[in-house]
Amino acid sequence: MTHEGFRSESVLWSVTGIFSLLLFFTGVTVFALMLRQKRAAGAAAALCAVFLSYGLFQYIGAFLGQAVYARTAEPFEPAIPERAIMFVCLALAIGETLLFRSISAHRKKRITLMSIKEATDGLPLGVLCYAPNGRILLVNPAMERFCKKLTGEPPTDGAGFAKKLHTGEFLRGCKMIDAPEAFVICLSDDTAWTVTEEIIPYENIAIRAIMVSDITDAYRKTQQLRQVREKVLEQSAKLAKTNREIVSLASERELLAAKIKIHDELGQNLLLIKRMIFNGYTSESERAGMIKRLHENIDFLKGVADADPDEYELMIGTAKRLGVEVVVSGKLPQTQPAKHIIAVGIHECFTNTLRHAGGNKLNVCISENENLLTAVFTNNGDPPKGEICEKGGLKLLRALIERAGGEMTISASPDLSITVKLPKEV
Repeated sequence: MTHEGFRSESVLWSVTGIFSLLLFFTGVTVFALMLRQKRAAGAAAALCAVFLSYGLFQYIGAFLGQAVYARTAEPFEPAIPERAIMFVCLALAIGETLLFRSISAHRKKRITLMSIKEATDGLPLGVLCYAPNGRILLVNPAMERFCKKLTGEPPTDGAGFAKKLHTGEFLRGCKMIDAPEAFVICLSDDTAWTVTEEIIPYENIAIRAIMVSDITDAYRKTQQLRQVREKVLEQSAKLAKTNREIVSLASERELLAAKIKIHDELGQNLLLIKRMIFNGYTSESERAGMIKRLHENIDFLKGVADADPDEYELMIGTAKRLGVEVVVSGKLPQTQPAKHIIAVGIHECFTNTLRHAGGNKLNVCISENENLLTAVFTNNGDPPKGEICEKGGLKLLRALIERAGGEMTISASPDLSITVKLPKEV
């Protein structure tokens, strides 16, 4: 290599030396950051880069010094090839770049006090943490806004703010709301917030945390559902009253029809007595039977219903007067509309027992479990000869049962039975 060529390349060697010095300082910085992050493997890699870059810088400095101040006629040749030096510099630059990226990624994944602060500041719910002496350790903007709307001032003492929450020392227009299993506060702007308190143990210190969350939408929907529920209960009360009136009217109608029937029978008995007197022929058994029938008719006509009778008593009493005994096994339901439905069922079944089956006894078997109420009606009369056609009372009874969410089954084999199933809440 000529002296002119070496002088032109000496500039490149100088630039390489400066670059190796930059790599040295960069390696020192990476090593310090790795130590701060307590990463032994990264610190060891950064330390290797520091030694290599420093050794490379020293070698280039020594080579340039000998080459410039050499008194030989020929230029000084380097012991390490130029390409090898360039390759080492490039490898160190890439390695330190990768170490820097690793430091940055580790910092993003690591949880620090600043990262906790940034995360809580972005939360839509309010968070306040304070020590037992009241000193606030953490509070986010959402909690600060809540405190200003509730008390008129930002939180400065955690224990004092907690005391105000429990004693109700709020601004005008703010109030606590009674809610099951929740602590709810309604602010003056008609927003509802639920308050939660927790104790977080940390290094033998009980740190207290207060969190508030906006539940305005859920609260408004709950209020709307409550209003709807009140209206439904009001309508249910009106419907129960109407059902009682219907039962009373139906019972009075049936009782009136029975009285008319007995009245007609009494008239026929009187005509029969008159004819027997005129004919002058009668036996002791006929006279005894006639007297018994007259006593039964008169006793029935003398009976007076109560002013406001119980549905069951009214139906069972009416059946007894008409000659049908109602035998109940189990506990009759006392809540509406189940009570009304069972009473209507008793009325329809004893009417069919008297008119169609020719019986004098109606059995009502009541059973229930957690979800279902079952009533089975049977009688001691003759089974139906043909197909059962639902009309009149049976049709009305089925409509009442299905309206209440239940079902009715009629079986004619081996004996006639009517089964009514109602939901337990009915």
